[in-house]
Amino acid sequence: MDPPAVACAIVPRWVRQTSEPSRSLPRATARRPSGPSSTRRSTVWCSRTTLASFATRTLLPWRSWGVAPAELVGRSALALLAPGFDLERAKTQVDEHGNLRTDLDVVRPDGERRTVSTATRVRALRGLHLTVFRDVTGRRAAELALRCSEERFAKAFRAGPVASCIVTEVEGRVVEANDAFLALTGHERAEAVGRTCSELGLWVDPSERARLDAAVAERGSARQVPVRVRRRSGALRATLLSAERIEGAGESCVLTVFEDVTERDGALDALRREQARLRALLEDSADAIVLVDASGVMTYVSPSIRNVLGRTPEQVVGGHALGRIHPDDLPAARAALGRVLAAPGGRVRLECRGLHADGSWIDLEVIAANHLDDPDVASIVGNFRDITERRRGERARDLLASIVESSDDAIISASPDGRFLSWNAAAERLYGYRAEEVVGHDLRIIDAVSTPGDARELLLRAAAGERVVHHETRRRRRDGVEIDVSVTVSPVRDASGRVVGGSAIVRDVSERRRAEVERARLTADLQRELEDREKAERALRRREEELRQVQKMEAVGSLAGGLAHDFNNLLSVIMSYAEIVLAELAPGEPYHTEISAIHGAGMRAGELTRQLLAFSRRQILQPRVVDANELCAGLARILRRLVGEHVELVLAPAADLGRVLIDPSQLENVMLNLASNARDAMPRGGQLLISTQNASLDADAAAARGAVRPGRYVCISVRDTGVGMDEATRERMFEPFFTTKGLGHGTGLGLATVFGVVQQSAGHLVVDSAPGEGTTVGIWLPRTDEPPEAPPSGPVPSDRLRGVETILLVEDDSGVREVVRHILRRQGYQVLEAANAGEALLICEQHTSEIHLMLTDVVMPRMSGRSLAARLAPLRPHMKVLYMSGYTHGGIDQQGVLDPGITFIPKPIRPEALARRVRALLDQ
Repeated sequence: MDPPAVACAIVPRWVRQTSEPSRSLPRATARRPSGPSSTRRSTVWCSRTTLASFATRTLLPWRSWGVAPAELVGRSALALLAPGFDLERAKTQVDEHGNLRTDLDVVRPDGERRTVSTATRVRALRGLHLTVFRDVTGRRAAELALRCSEERFAKAFRAGPVASCIVTEVEGRVVEANDAFLALTGHERAEAVGRTCSELGLWVDPSERARLDAAVAERGSARQVPVRVRRRSGALRATLLSAERIEGAGESCVLTVFEDVTERDGALDALRREQARLRALLEDSADAIVLVDASGVMTYVSPSIRNVLGRTPEQVVGGHALGRIHPDDLPAARAALGRVLAAPGGRVRLECRGLHADGSWIDLEVIAANHLDDPDVASIVGNFRDITERRRGERARDLLASIVESSDDAIISASPDGRFLSWNAAAERLYGYRAEEVVGHDLRIIDAVSTPGDARELLLRAAAGERVVHHETRRRRRDGVEIDVSVTVSPVRDASGRVVGGSAIVRDVSERRRAEVERARLTADLQRELEDREKAERALRRREEELRQVQKMEAVGSLAGGLAHDFNNLLSVIMSYAEIVLAELAPGEPYHTEISAIHGAGMRAGELTRQLLAFSRRQILQPRVVDANELCAGLARILRRLVGEHVELVLAPAADLGRVLIDPSQLENVMLNLASNARDAMPRGGQLLISTQNASLDADAAAARGAVRPGRYVCISVRDTGVGMDEATRERMFEPFFTTKGLGHGTGLGLATVFGVVQQSAGHLVVDSAPGEGTTVGIWLPRTDEPPEAPPSGPVPSDRLRGVETILLVEDDSGVREVVRHILRRQGYQVLEAANAGEALLICEQHTSEIHLMLTDVVMPRMSGRSLAARLAPLRPHMKVLYMSGYTHGGIDQQGVLDPGITFIPKPIRPEALARRVRALLDQ
């Protein structure tokens, strides 16, 4: 196949073939184009490598090769091409495909290069090829310029410092993204391009994207839209997004620019917080900040001036800085202002008095700094602080120090580790030591003569919060002279209430002691002479007092309280041994019936003792917050059995009833006593109504009821429809042993017990009764707003009452001590016995092992159980304490109410109750 001719354009039409190539090929087949010359075409017939014919009147050959068509015919096609054309490859393409399309570079005779586009097609006519040329030199140059421009734009786009991407408007798919966008989002280019922003997880809030799309759809662009974007790592960034619709890749696109403002927003937030802190500092500070110009005029005053002078900034700005200074302090203030003006960058401190808005003079501390040379400040910065309270405190301390130094009593203070902190002049005179010789040294310098460590023991008691008043002891002065002193030691506490030391006031009572001894000697003879007469008078007065007490209700109470201790001790022995023996005897064995009778008599005696104590208000209560409605509802079944079927029991609880603080077992006892009396008053049947309500007493209503405090109360009303009481019965109804029942029917202590329990619980009784109209007893108990307390947990199971711990038993009554020891040892405990507090102290000092619990009587000679526990607390800090007593004596209670934190078991002691209480306390 002949080689193809050079082709430079698409052939617009075919030339008709003839048998004579040189004659039949037309000369003027090309129409003169009407467009630019760069688009005109020429048609050429060629054979092998020789040009056969050119279409006539074409401009392309002249423009492309710079020669006339006649000169081109018959020449080799290769002569027209620029060096480097691959002829063999062109042949192969024409042979295989029958055509050839390519762009070629041609060289004009004058050396100019032109670019032509050719299209060659094989013709069967004489093996000729038809070739069409088009000069595309201008288009090629434009395309090259466009590519260069696009490359420059692409480089500038990718290297731009602002995060940008191009996305399709409809789908939001990323077409292109620059390096800043990839750095902002954390994605690689390969994973970002071709995916939508939603697929990349870029949008934090889809509604923000929706607003952006709406803006672009409506206006074609959006500017500075706040949008949060999510990085690939999940971190959020704050940006301002701008978008512009553009045309690209044959579809509508959006150029999106992200301005990362995360750091800027953070800085703005930090600035706002700093401004808020500064504003709060200036407004709420106890100090006032002022700016003063070189003439002394205040140009700025912080709002906190109200806290100092009681004035607003507007009332102060524009005035002179020294305008409200006390006249006596003006010279010093003027001098201080002059010094600060003369020293750029210097500071001056001044204390003076300033005029408050209320007309009073207050103490001020003023600190002024010269910043006139600082162009950002250009003022003197002053700080005003109210130090009136501090000055008052300093004056008070100075006065107190003066009082201490001028006191005739030695006043000493010590640190918790037992070293002197202060030592006044009177202490120097009393002991003979100078302050510098003792301050910082140990307290043993002033120990008692016969009791080493006495001073440190008193300090320890003060450190424990105890105040020791008028403790008399004997001390030795520096010169060896012994003196009698009275010491009062008090704990020293800091502002939080924590004990940080102790202080002592020591007074020399040697002269008083000597005077007392002399008075004792002078009165000894007179005492002996009057002894017989006084004994007779005491006996007479005692009988008179007993007679008066018998006539009063309080007499029985005093007598019951005095006898309760010994009587309960006896009952403890009787009942405990009876229960121990009964536990060993099966029913039907010898003496079981007799022992049971003894035990029953003891139980009745114990109940009688409890009634006496309740009447006399000497029982020990264990109050807790109680809902009276719940208590009455819980007693309903027992009360129904108590009153019998012939009496109708009706409960009428009030809604939203307040709560009361009372021993629940005692309140139950009160309700049972009143129900029993009501039943006896209705032998033929009737109705017993128990109702509750909230009530209040003002001062007048309380005064009308006698010794009753005004306030809020909970009233429990017990009303029966029985026979009622006449006036004479009402006057004596609370007297002990008074009863209207027949002989052998009642002890006369029921209402007396009710009276005592209610009185001891800070309440009072109101009784309304008349013959034939029934009786209403109102129990008024103080109301409390504390939440109700949960009832105590259930009893410890019997199989868990045993133990192996060590128990210190302190009881002055030998009988009680022996039976309690027997009970505890039966339960497996190790028991250490002490007959008094002294023996207990000795045991605790000598016993090397742990003592888990101390069981002590409250009332003992010389030292009570409570005092003993306080003395042993530093020595045995982990030892638990269980108190036992038969009546209140103020040792562990206040007005019969158990002190907080006290664990107590009442006498008479019963074995199982004791075992349960001991085990429960040890298991806490």
